[in-house]
Amino acid sequence: MTITLDPVVPIECRKIWRAAGSRIAALAVLALVSATSIGGYAAAVHRPGSDLGRKAAAMIAGPGWDGYVGLTALSLGVTVLLSTGIVVARMVGREFTDGTVVGLFAIPTSRSSVALAKISACLCWGVALVLAQSTVSALGGVALGLPLAGALGCWLTLVATGLSVVVSAVPVAWVATRWRGYLPGIGATPRRRRGHQSRGRVRARPVPALGRPRPLGDPRLGYLGPCVVRPSRRRPSRSVGDP
Repeated sequence: MTITLDPVVPIECRKIWRAAGSRIAALAVLALVSATSIGGYAAAVHRPGSDLGRKAAAMIAGPGWDGYVGLTALSLGVTVLLSTGIVVARMVGREFTDGTVVGLFAIPTSRSSVALAKISACLCWGVALVLAQSTVSALGGVALGLPLAGALGCWLTLVATGLSVVVSAVPVAWVATRWRGYLPGIGATPRRRRGHQSRGRVRARPVPALGRPRPLGDPRLGYLGPCVVRPSRRRPSRSVGDP
């Protein structure tokens, strides 16, 4: 049995790996999680009287691997959610912000295939990041003097936590498509909600509805289906001399 990938998937994967924003987000996650987990646990154990040690000890549930894994999972969940949400919003929303979404209609690949390719590339990026950070955190626990036998359990727990967080950031792509930009998607990431609809003279509705359909090449047309334009209900302004 041969599995054939859509040719758009490798293209989107190369785009996300070469993007500066993705690299910065990955380095930020590796640095922040390592600093808060390894450094925080070391401060709580070796310098409990310091300010950092007291703050870190308040977030550690218990001694040994249990406390270390809990502290690392907390930091990993927050940072991975923010970074993955930003990367997903940027991958999808920048097509509207930069006006390059018009070029997607010039290729034979369907819009749904392009959207799935972008989401697949973001998921691959998130999975690779979680695997790398889980390995670094497990090795950091061993370096702190924790028993080697608990390293595998720490790694598996962090991988399961990170993967669930990566998958939970996928709806950000819908927000970026619905509101035609990456800023609404970034704003919806920490709040875990859809976001606010922008007001204007033209409003978009994502389904079959009454109204004039948009042209095929309209850059405001999203990946997830046809949209229609409804006229604004705002009354025309009057000049000073009008009765």
